[in-house]
Amino acid sequence: MKVLIRKSKTDQIGKGRIKPIIRGTDCCPVEAVQSWLRVSGITEGYLFRQVSNDDKLLPSSNNPEKTDLSGQMVALIVKKYAQCIGLDESLYSGHSLRRGFITSGVRKGKRIEKLIVITH
Repeated sequence: MKVLIRKSKTDQIGKGRIKPIIRGTDCCPVEAVQSWLRVSGITEGYLFRQVSNDDKLLPSSNNPEKTDLSGQMVALIVKKYAQCIGLDESLYSGHSLRRGFITSGVRKGKRIEKLIVITH
């Protein structure tokens, strides 16, 4: 699967870059995204979106502030579920996901250059 990253912390002007996502064996990101698309019914727009208080997926619109999943929202979700499993939520953030991904990859013998995207 190929994903277009339209803008990022290292690409503030929005030049964009295509990032290949490879299938995994333990937990396949490609299958997870395909399942999410089937369950959510998303056919266009943002892949990760806000959910209403009654657990309804908000539709994508021309106003990204209304529907995209912000970094702050990801951090709140991570903190919520850390607390749910008995962890101190103050120790976790959205960045914890990236850090955990890299740590897990290195422990499984993956080369760090393959885990970290370096942009110039």
